[in-house]
Amino acid sequence: MVLILIGCLGLIVTGHEMNPVVAGFAGYAAALYALVLTRRAPALSGAILGAATVVLFLATSLLPVLLVWSVALMLPAFASWRNKGYAITLMMALLFALPLAALWPLALYRGAPEVFYAWWQFHALGPLDGFGGLGLFHEFGYYPKLVLWYGWPAWPLAAWTLWKNRRYELPLLQLPLLFFAVILLLLTFSNRSHTEDAMPLLLPLAVLAAVELDSLRRGAAAFLNWFGLMAFGLFSLLVWLGWAAMNFGWPAKLAQRASYFSPYYEPQVSWLALLLALVATALWGWAVTRRHLRGRQAVTNWAAGLALLWGLLMTLWLPFLDAAKSYQPVVQSMMRAMPAGEHCVSVSASQQLARISWAYYAGLRLQPVADGAAPACKLLLVVRDRRAEAPLPGWQERWRGNRARDKRELFVLWQKPD
Repeated sequence: MVLILIGCLGLIVTGHEMNPVVAGFAGYAAALYALVLTRRAPALSGAILGAATVVLFLATSLLPVLLVWSVALMLPAFASWRNKGYAITLMMALLFALPLAALWPLALYRGAPEVFYAWWQFHALGPLDGFGGLGLFHEFGYYPKLVLWYGWPAWPLAAWTLWKNRRYELPLLQLPLLFFAVILLLLTFSNRSHTEDAMPLLLPLAVLAAVELDSLRRGAAAFLNWFGLMAFGLFSLLVWLGWAAMNFGWPAKLAQRASYFSPYYEPQVSWLALLLALVATALWGWAVTRRHLRGRQAVTNWAAGLALLWGLLMTLWLPFLDAAKSYQPVVQSMMRAMPAGEHCVSVSASQQLARISWAYYAGLRLQPVADGAAPACKLLLVVRDRRAEAPLPGWQERWRGNRARDKRELFVLWQKPD
C-alpha cells in the first residue's frame, strides 16, 4: 500500500511541500488506520482516531474533521461495523479529541481574542462556506476527472480489486469505499476546486489497490512496468540532458530554451548533488532490471521511477528552478526603483506571500492594509493579474515587474504625490 501511495502522481508536488495540507494528509491517514484497527483493538483505535482528529483540526480546519467523522458515523450502516467494539472506538475518540483540540484555541482566546476570532472565521470555519448549499460552483466532473491522473496508478488497481470482489461484503472493502465516496461527494458539491483538496482520495484508493495486487494478471503487471519504465526513463533522460544544457551549453537548443525560461540562472555544478543523482539513477536501473515480474514488483518499479524523477529534479535542477521561480529579482528591481530614503510601503493584508518575500530578500516589512482602507504609506505595492489593468486615481505608477516568463502575476508600485 505504501509503495502504491508513493507512486501516485498526486503526491509529486504537494506531498513534498512544507504545507499544512501535508499535516492534514497525515491526519487523514491516521484516521483511516484507526478505523481499520477498530476490529482488533477498539480502545487503541479510539485513541488514534482522537489524535487524528486533533491533528486535522489544528493543522487544517473543521472541514477535514467533518469528512472523517461523517465516514466514522456512517460505517455502522454496514452490519459488520455494528458492534460493541466500534462503539468503544467512537467514545474513546471523543474523550481523547475534545479536550486536546480545545487546549490551543482556548489559550489563543485568552491571550489574543481578536486573533482567535480571525482564525475561527477565516481558517477554522472558512472552508465550510462552500458547503452552505448544494449549488455547484465548479464543473460537476472536476474531481472525478482529476482522479484519472491524480490517482494513477492506484485507481486501475483499485478497480481490479472491486471487479474481483463484486459483492463488497468484506469490511476491508466497505471502509475505503465509504471513505472515498463521502470525500468525493462532499468535494463535488462544493465551491472548492484545488488539486490539494483531492489528496485524501489517494488513501482509500491505495488501500483498495493493495487488496488484490498479488492476483493481478501477468500481462497487466507487465504493461504497468513497461509504461513506468518508458515514461520515467524518458523523463529522467531529459532531466540529465537539461542539466548538461543549462550548465555546459550542450545540447545547444536545450541550452537556449533553458536560458529563456530562467534568464537569471548562473551555471553551477554541485558535486554532492551530482553524486546523489548518479546513485539514484544506478539504483533505479537495478530495480527495473530484476526478473520474475509480478504485481508487487511492477508497483515497486513505478514508485522507484517516480522517486528517481523527483530526486533528479531536486538535485540537478534545484538551483535552476529556484532561479526561475524566485521572487528575489523582482524584489531587488523594486528596491532600486524606490525613492531614496523611503522605507514605508503598503500592501493588501491578503498578500501574505509578498510580505514574506520582501522581508526575506530585502529586509523591508510591507505595511498591511485592509481592503477598502486608506494606505498608511506614500508607496503602495499592488499585486494583480497582468490581464487586468487597474489604475489608481490620484496615484502615479513608479515601477512594475514580474518573475521571468510569468504571464499572470504582476507587481506594480504606486506613489502618492505630495
